[in-house]
Amino acid sequence: MPRTARSSMSLFFLIALLPALALPLPRSAEATDVPSSSNGEIFERVDTLSLGSPGNLVVTALMAPDGSHAYLGTSYNPGQIVKVDLDTFERVGDLTLATGDNAPKSAVISPDGLHAYYGVDSLTGRVVKVDLTTFTRAGAITLPSDEGLLRAATISPDGSHAYFATTGINAASKIVKVDLVEFERVGSITLASAERNVRAAVMAPDGLHAYFGTATSPGRIVKVDLTTFTRVGAITLESGENRVECAVIAPDGSHAYFGTANGGVVKVNLATFERVGAAPMGTGEDFLASAAIEPDGSHAYFGNETNPAHIVKLDLGTFTRTGGIELAWGEQNLQTAMMAPDGNHVYFATNSSPNPDKLIKVQIRPILEIDEEARAVGDFNEDGCTDFADFLFLLENWGVDFGGTPIGFGDFLALLEHWGDGPDC
Repeated sequence: MPRTARSSMSLFFLIALLPALALPLPRSAEATDVPSSSNGEIFERVDTLSLGSPGNLVVTALMAPDGSHAYLGTSYNPGQIVKVDLDTFERVGDLTLATGDNAPKSAVISPDGLHAYYGVDSLTGRVVKVDLTTFTRAGAITLPSDEGLLRAATISPDGSHAYFATTGINAASKIVKVDLVEFERVGSITLASAERNVRAAVMAPDGLHAYFGTATSPGRIVKVDLTTFTRVGAITLESGENRVECAVIAPDGSHAYFGTANGGVVKVNLATFERVGAAPMGTGEDFLASAAIEPDGSHAYFGNETNPAHIVKLDLGTFTRTGGIELAWGEQNLQTAMMAPDGNHVYFATNSSPNPDKLIKVQIRPILEIDEEARAVGDFNEDGCTDFADFLFLLENWGVDFGGTPIGFGDFLALLEHWGDGPDC
């Protein structure tokens, strides 16, 4: 068949399949020499950044939506924010907050990555706004006298509002609502009397509800309707499932997972709002304090507060522990975790006072590479022929980062242009 006819048929066939490219697709699991977890998936510490001084007592960590930078909040008086370039993996900036901006133990970042908001852990509650473009303090809201000790926060998907939880050690916790557009406090609700010491918060993907975990014994999960801004329910966990201090939510909003001090990870069905099970941890893997979830919702990673600390991998499909990493002695107290938007790495920061803290980079997906010359002609599998096998590769890896540029529509056009080309066709 002449190449022109073959190309025309290929073009028609590929265009017919073009809508499939908009769907989320699994990534290639190519062989790699990076060590893996117990189920054969990649799970290995690959780099460490010592933050130097000042830089210890890391209590919050935010990642830019594009994955380019991390912002680590330290528990000084006043607090400090350390900026890390995640591409070069080096410290590139420091910001000391104002007097009274003490210990920023709760934080959120706007979806556009332009601002971060920090709730301080002092009796006089305060929410501090940081302009991330100029990396400067851009203002603060001082809260009423009974809205201090802010240790958990979550932000609406559209970035319009943030919700900061007070600790309420001797009284019920409060949830404080902040309008981020006007940057002003617009209200608060008080939880039930037993719902104190809120340490974890997650937001439903549709922005309709938020869920708060309490560091009580046993722990409790509180549901807040954000449309009416009212408390609408709570789950008391089972005996021994104490001190909820971290949480993640599935990207589809179906379930949330709460890390406890000594009860493993508790799974909650958010549609029915009921506890559906708990996944136990291994030896030395209690006192969970930080968590991150993969973008596709397949796995979650939990860090704990022991010395040395542990990082635990949980398969959310089977709801089982599939691996763990034990850090070195002195690398302890993992209170923060961040997931890279491409899903290739997860980051944990130690809180190792009096020693300088470390930012630890863990690889969780294969880093895929492809020859640029082969990619330019659509020969993604580099077999010397641009054909249907390359189209399947394109489908499977759509959106995956190859050497800094995700597979996308430009690669699809290259495939069309060079269909049937190559010395081995």
